[in-house]
Amino acid sequence: VFVSECADIRNQMRNGRKSITLIEGLSTEFDFKKLLKAWKKRFNCNGTIVEDEEHGQIINLQGDQRHNIADFLLEEGIVEKENLKVHGA
Repeated sequence: VFVSECADIRNQMRNGRKSITLIEGLSTEFDFKKLLKAWKKRFNCNGTIVEDEEHGQIINLQGDQRHNIADFLLEEGIVEKENLKVHGA
């Protein structure tokens, strides 16, 4: 079982009431496509994987999914509670 060092979950406002949830800092051993597919199905939202030079792979999900993602990561043991940062919550 892989455990991420430190994962950041933040919400970025778009226009009006629309927002995007950004998940970064997950270990590269995880299959980001499988994680994204599970989250899209579980939380009824769309999402993408973005390559960033500074932060590596970042997962974007539609809507404010910060608490859903945090609960999922803790339940599955992907990230330990002290290594999970939920920004703006």
